[in-house]
Amino acid sequence: MVLAGYGPMADPEKLRRAARRADELGFHSLWLYDHVSFPAAIPQVYGKIVFSPETPFLDPMTTLAFLAAETQQIRLGSGVLLVGLRHPLQVAKNVATLDVISGGRAVFGIGLGWVTEEFEAMGIPFRTRVGHMRESVEIPRMLWAGGRCAYQGKHFSFPEMTSFPMPVQPGALLS
Repeated sequence: MVLAGYGPMADPEKLRRAARRADELGFHSLWLYDHVSFPAAIPQVYGKIVFSPETPFLDPMTTLAFLAAETQQIRLGSGVLLVGLRHPLQVAKNVATLDVISGGRAVFGIGLGWVTEEFEAMGIPFRTRVGHMRESVEIPRMLWAGGRCAYQGKHFSFPEMTSFPMPVQPGALLS
């Protein structure tokens, strides 16, 4: 079940009711979309878009954490989290936290992204998003393998760092 988390579904009470109902009905999972921002005027190069630049998009990780407290068994997924727009240490912490507070129900769906202006506004050249995404997957894998890692990459570099808690299902989150 896709709970868009944007537009009319950006209402917390509607999300709560829909998630509880999906959980009661035995749905396998629910998913939220991700976008940090949009250009005020969406260029026609993107074709027909089903939302406007003013459409409210809730942050998927925060919203999934909210829904974890409202549900018991349904799996909670990012469909998809644009990891190239975020620092991988923060992504690793957010996903691990969701997995812990949901009792191992997190599903970590990732994506590359398609809105050039969104990347540029975040200070990330659009042409480097593939490299950002690769490193943004590699770093959480390393952290979740033992709780610590040092990293020297093209886009991210840091000394040995720790990040706890570990996810309940570390191997399954990025398999």
